Amino acid sequence: MLQINMKLHQQVIDDLCPGETVRVNHTDCPSGEDTRRRLYLTRQHGEASKVLGYCHNCSNSGVMSKGYEAFRDQLHTKKSASTQVSSKVVPPSYLITKLSDFTIHGRSWAITNKVTQAMLDDYRIAMTGEGKVYIPRYDEQGFFTGYQLRNVTPNTREPKYTTILSDRDRGYSFVHSNVNHPASNFVITEDTLSAIHVVEAFKKQGRTNVAALANHGVRTNIQLLELCIGYSTVVWLDNDSPSVINAADKMARTLQLMSDGAVDVVDKQYSDPKHYQPRKILDILEETCNG
Repeated sequence: MLQINMKLHQQVIDDLCPGETVRVNHTDCPSGEDTRRRLYLTRQHGEASKVLGYCHNCSNSGVMSKGYEAFRDQLHTKKSASTQVSSKVVPPSYLITKLSDFTIHGRSWAITNKVTQAMLDDYRIAMTGEGKVYIPRYDEQGFFTGYQLRNVTPNTREPKYTTILSDRDRGYSFVHSNVNHPASNFVITEDTLSAIHVVEAFKKQGRTNVAALANHGVRTNIQLLELCIGYSTVVWLDNDSPSVINAADKMARTLQLMSDGAVDVVDKQYSDPKHYQPRKILDILEETCNG
């Protein structure tokens, strides 16, 4: 049995807390390309310095250990997220808008998340002068409500995510390819990148009647659900744990009580839209609505 090269997933491993499990695509999987995140990485509860890996695609395993003192220092000095709210928010003063000018870690992030130069242009994604990926947030009227900074540089003590919000932000982002063409169908996702990939998949078919709402988490947001009342809606969360699967069901049930529009939930076997190619996104949504 081959050993998984855990170092290829160092950045993900560094962010794991004791008892936490994440799924990732198995880079260099000997059984073929993994696009369904079949590699499970788990940091042990009782032995926090140890992370175990197991791939359900090739059945290989791996382990990575680091001194517990080093892990404990990392755990207490590096938070995974930071949020700031202000009455007035403006984008960072200096933004790099060309993908070719991103840092090597920024370009790696773009490749991993299938982000192209056209997507940077259309959704105003950029990189800050400090080497963080900038992802803006907009509401359904197209107003700028804040942004998220993604730290893509490994082995730093800075938060993985820093979110800067205006006081008009209502906890979601509205993603639509044509603001002049009202949406008649909605897809609710966990994050902005997944929302963008849904809209891009439909845009490739010339369809601009679908909008995606990034919920920025899995908690039910009533203000977000109110936008979907009367419209066909699909809830598509990450499905990477039982709690998220339950959260998706709760969100759908809540919307069904509020709306007479069709409400469907993507099957739990599928992960975030951002992990799939456009054709597969459309196939999953068709399967969900017609299943």
